Amino acid sequence: MLFWDDIIHISSTLVELVPFSFLKTNGAMFFSLFLYMQVVLLSFAIFHAFILNLYMAQDSELKNGFITLTLVVGSAFFWAVIWFFNAGAIHTQLEKLLTWLPFETVEVAISYMLGFYFIYNMIIVTMIMVTSFFSSDFLMRVREREFPYDTVYENKKRIFRYTFRDVAIFVIISIIAFPLLFIPVINFIFQIALWVWLAKDTLFYDAASMLYKKPQIKKLSRYAFSIWLLTMVGSLFNFIPVINLFAPFFSEIAMFAYLKSKRDEVVDV
Repeated sequence: MLFWDDIIHISSTLVELVPFSFLKTNGAMFFSLFLYMQVVLLSFAIFHAFILNLYMAQDSELKNGFITLTLVVGSAFFWAVIWFFNAGAIHTQLEKLLTWLPFETVEVAISYMLGFYFIYNMIIVTMIMVTSFFSSDFLMRVREREFPYDTVYENKKRIFRYTFRDVAIFVIISIIAFPLLFIPVINFIFQIALWVWLAKDTLFYDAASMLYKKPQIKKLSRYAFSIWLLTMVGSLFNFIPVINLFAPFFSEIAMFAYLKSKRDEVVDV
């Protein structure tokens, strides 16, 4: 894979600076998350092969797409429940495994997990950027279908600048706060918060700039709670394999629809 060796080299260098006790705890967390994603993908693949390919092959593409989406979400939810009620036991067993293994083996394994984390983060950021860059095009199609006679604005250049700025801030904060990655619980909360902020700041601006003029966008602060909640729900899809690739598109469309519903209230003020 392109740059994979460089990523592993960087992650190995960082891992060498971390005490073994931290590696054991956080390594168990990384392995637990990785294992969760693998069982979700495996469950989805098995059910998809039997249900969709064998039973639903003759039906419409729309129905097949709905079934595929249901299988992915259902698999993710089922295993999330299993993990929720057995998180302690899973984490304990993985910690024991890391304790039994030689330090060098643990170090290499966690370096690879850390490399996987870096790549996973880059994929999520890339999908948010792609969604933002093409937001004007696909949101315009939504507008033409749902409310063709309403006025919208095109600000592609401003959206590009805003998106690049947000991604740069995301990268800088991630680098500065990297040590938090090795603090249990805090690392999880911090990562979600960072994803939510990036998605909210970027996708909100994309949708708002098409529906409102610049002075009117400031008035949307009264709906801050709903906007943050909407973005947080969308960001949680980042933990669901396959769905995570489309999560920014879902969030963008949902944001666009929500802000459109508030347009009369904001413009009349």
